[in-house]
Amino acid sequence: PRSLLRDLTVDELDCVYDAIVGILGGVRDALASEQPPVHEMPRDWFRVRGRTGEPCPRCSTELVSVRVLTDDATLCPRCQPEKRRGTRIEWSSVANAR
Repeated sequence: PRSLLRDLTVDELDCVYDAIVGILGGVRDALASEQPPVHEMPRDWFRVRGRTGEPCPRCSTELVSVRVLTDDATLCPRCQPEKRRGTRIEWSSVANAR
């Protein structure tokens, strides 16, 4: 979440693009099949967001929550390591920081 696009390799950009397309397609399909009321915001299909402290679905490392500017993000510190130089992770806001 904190990596700058200009710092990503072409392969990493391709992975980000494929992930965005896949996730949005999955959300579209889930919403089409569930047809929730317009005022509801179903999020039960999220595999990482809001699951701080649970194991990463890819590698089983404990998911952490970090601040990204004014928002929060849940991520796996092993699958999504800090790459951006000079960016400070506010570990005080991370549950169970290691």
